[in-house]
Amino acid sequence: MTTCPTGAIENPAITSAMLDAQVRALLDQVDEPTGIRFVCSRGSIEPRDGWSDVSVPCTSMVPGSWLLACLLIGAGGATAVPCAESRCPLGLDVGAIQANDLAHTVLSEAGLAPGMVTGDAIHDAIHPDGFEDPFGRDRAPDVMVAIAHVAQREINVVHPASNTGVVEIDASSCTLCGQCAKTCPTNALVETYEGDLVSISFDARSCVNCTQCVSACPEIRRGAISVVGRVDVAMLVSGRQSLNEGSVETCEVCGKAIAPSTMMNRIADLLGEEFEATTAMLRGRCLDCRGRR
Repeated sequence: MTTCPTGAIENPAITSAMLDAQVRALLDQVDEPTGIRFVCSRGSIEPRDGWSDVSVPCTSMVPGSWLLACLLIGAGGATAVPCAESRCPLGLDVGAIQANDLAHTVLSEAGLAPGMVTGDAIHDAIHPDGFEDPFGRDRAPDVMVAIAHVAQREINVVHPASNTGVVEIDASSCTLCGQCAKTCPTNALVETYEGDLVSISFDARSCVNCTQCVSACPEIRRGAISVVGRVDVAMLVSGRQSLNEGSVETCEVCGKAIAPSTMMNRIADLLGEEFEATTAMLRGRCLDCRGRR
């Protein structure tokens, strides 16, 4: 549910609105800083003074941004309890451990108290008001930006559990074919044709680090594209940026765009001199005009 890039899957027992209401209700019940523990619904764990428990189907579904979101709405601590601690029979510890580590790393980079997400101690709330819909599917970037705003610091953290990512394109091997943009489920990557130019642009705020663009790239062996799980607040607030651009081959008959020049050059290289006539035809005429004399 929390890894689906488009939000197509939703568990009716734990929507973002329900989670928000539950956490806020737990925090409103006490007058002193309180920690939030995400615990496994299958497991069994002893209550702990100063901590309120939120039951979830599996603590490995909890992203690091949820832990940080708890802090932004007034919690004095937040942690995802791994299966081993809650005696859950499934033993899916990795997700919870990585979520805790991501939140810990972000807080350390921000100069805030990283102990707030270790489950060891309760701290004063860092930002107890004004943050709406903290657990929404597309709210991870806003959570990270809010943490940086509270800390008055830049945050740039590379982490495998990050649900925000940064795409990099190597212009020397990218053919501008656009498969990465066509595959991107969140439109973080967009292919744009304008006149005789084509470009691929990237908006970090929309990237969920799913890496589908890498899987779709026909030039991945040449390192044309890569995705890094990264919390980079500067990128998150910078808006859409061009990653690569180039010229477009146009039809000599009707003027319609055929394909990026770099893509046609790559096809020519692969076909070799033996098929120069074929390459010239592909480069010179669009599909509709190839049968015309």
